[in-house]
Amino acid sequence: YTLYEKGTILTMEGEKTAEAVLVEDGIVAAVGNERAFNPPAGTARVNLEGRVLLPAFLDAHSHFTAAANAQLQVDNAQLQVDAAQVQVDSAQASLDQLTDQREDYTITAPADGVILSRTSKEGDLASAGSPMAVLAQPEALCVHASIDEQYIDRVGTGQSVSITFTTDTGEQRTYTGSVRRVEDTGVTSGGVTDYTVEIALDNTDGLRDGMNVSVSILTEGKENCLRVPVKAVDGDTVQVLRNGKTETVTVETGLWGSDYVEILSGIAEEDTIVLP
Repeated sequence: YTLYEKGTILTMEGEKTAEAVLVEDGIVAAVGNERAFNPPAGTARVNLEGRVLLPAFLDAHSHFTAAANAQLQVDNAQLQVDAAQVQVDSAQASLDQLTDQREDYTITAPADGVILSRTSKEGDLASAGSPMAVLAQPEALCVHASIDEQYIDRVGTGQSVSITFTTDTGEQRTYTGSVRRVEDTGVTSGGVTDYTVEIALDNTDGLRDGMNVSVSILTEGKENCLRVPVKAVDGDTVQVLRNGKTETVTVETGLWGSDYVEILSGIAEEDTIVLP
């Protein structure tokens, strides 16, 4: 070991690499290898083998050991910081993944419209196949009419339809439409089978889902024909006023509508019909 004390080098030979301690005014200033201090020329060397080292050197050595322990603590703390950073990066990756999945937890309606009813609320457990709300599209509003099995063969897609809605004041609003679809399967109740006919509306102003309307489907039409009111026909006869008297005349009918019946023969245009 070598000590520098007030410019004097004290040397102790040993098997280990020489260690030098620089002492200034009785205070240890530095500890390190002898070659690092570059002692002044002519400095005396004293053999300290077998002697007790100065207390100042022992204090310096303890400070040197404490510094090494402090550095070890700093290194350990840095390892903990690095491990914490790995946890932060992992948590951030999980957050980013959950953020990307937020769209999967947002319910989007398949089309624009008005929600008529809602069966679920926030916090409820959703199940597959169960509707959460009923959505109505005003522009897609249509009429479902039940047609008796006796007349369903006369109804087909594309036929013109007249729709009437009666308000609470008795006002009648008339709309137009056309047959869009005819159900192939009917519903039987009380021995009578009805078939659902879907009618597309040309205008839906003032109409809402669930309203009740009356419909008239034009299954067949003819122009420039002789017609009489339906209530004027009794079987195949009508009452005609001739020469001031009422006569029962047999007629041949053609097309039947909700209000009028076509007359093919039996009466003429100039005849006066007597209504019951």
